[in-house]
Amino acid sequence: MRDDSTLEDRLPVLVVDDEPLVAKATMRTLIHCDHTFETAKNGVEAVEKAQATRYGLIIMDVNMPNKNGYDATKEIRDYEKQHGLPPTPILGVTSTDAQACLEAGMDDHVDKPFDRAILLEKVAALYQPEIPRAE
Repeated sequence: MRDDSTLEDRLPVLVVDDEPLVAKATMRTLIHCDHTFETAKNGVEAVEKAQATRYGLIIMDVNMPNKNGYDATKEIRDYEKQHGLPPTPILGVTSTDAQACLEAGMDDHVDKPFDRAILLEKVAALYQPEIPRAE
């Protein structure tokens, strides 16, 4: 679903995966949804990028070297709380424990390998094109 904002006004999606082909496939699946993308190859990079840039959605693989997606999500959530920021929607990508995604602070998960239709549905439900305003 498209909104009235231009592509330049919309927050990017951060795709976090240590496998470049998987990250590319994820972006290719979402290319028709009017998103811009940034990538991170591990949890350490994801945390650094999430602290420097606001994203409309983070798609986070959970099994990565250096820092897994669960720990990266916890750090991102801690940073957001410490700085009074609204939580960035995080979609976990896992082939193992979906419940662990939710316990780590992710908003939802998609099974790996993902079904294209399910990924599109979950991204549409979670993506925030703008930073929410404080009430």
